[in-house]
Amino acid sequence: MKLTNKDEQQLKKLLKNSSFSKFHKRLQIILFRSKGMTYKEISELLDCNISTNIVMAQ
Repeated sequence: MKLTNKDEQQLKKLLKNSSFSKFHKRLQIILFRSKGMTYKEISELLDCNISTNIVMAQ
């Protein structure tokens, strides 16, 4: 998954906005995937299972 610098900055801005808190895990997954992390690594970092991780990233 590739993000432009603008997209990445926008996602980081949304993560700081508490009104988007219900989407924080999904936003984190997208950012981590764009950095090349595997679903397994993200699952361990965020303490969620891999299938949840995959579904949230789509």
